Amino acid sequence: TLQSQTLMLPEVWIPKKLPPGPVARTGFRGSSSLAFADGWYGVMLSDINVGGYEDLVVWSGSDGTYGDPSYTYFLYDKNARRLSENAMLAKLMEWHSLSRIIDGRLFAWYRSGPCDRGEKLIGIRGNGAEILASRDYTTCGEHALDGEGISDDSWMKLKEEPKQ
Repeated sequence: TLQSQTLMLPEVWIPKKLPPGPVARTGFRGSSSLAFADGWYGVMLSDINVGGYEDLVVWSGSDGTYGDPSYTYFLYDKNARRLSENAMLAKLMEWHSLSRIIDGRLFAWYRSGPCDRGEKLIGIRGNGAEILASRDYTTCGEHALDGEGISDDSWMKLKEEPKQ
């Protein structure tokens, strides 16, 4: 178990209250499936890779879709007994917005202009990260998805767990 560690963070963004809405909180500790229901946090401690240890997610920029938060991910390495930055996971999340993290899966989305959209599901186990499923679609023109097609999440149904 991690007792103490100093991390050098290039940047940490702390949310401020933007009316109307809930009061912004600086940090969150607990199940990440609950964290996003209450809003954005500057720092989150949660076992995001289902490894049995708390990991650290830090709001470190605004590189998500249309200026949404982007994060730096520190996953606990049980062999080294320390948190280690996971650049692979950050790379997979580039230009996407994080909507939730549940059971080692990150749900991300993007939009480009008024019509183009995309979603992807990223699996994390241990220190590995991989795209498990993704789709791109348009909301305009003859090939546009309608409301039912957009909310249909069958594209992300998986037969197996992310690789270790």
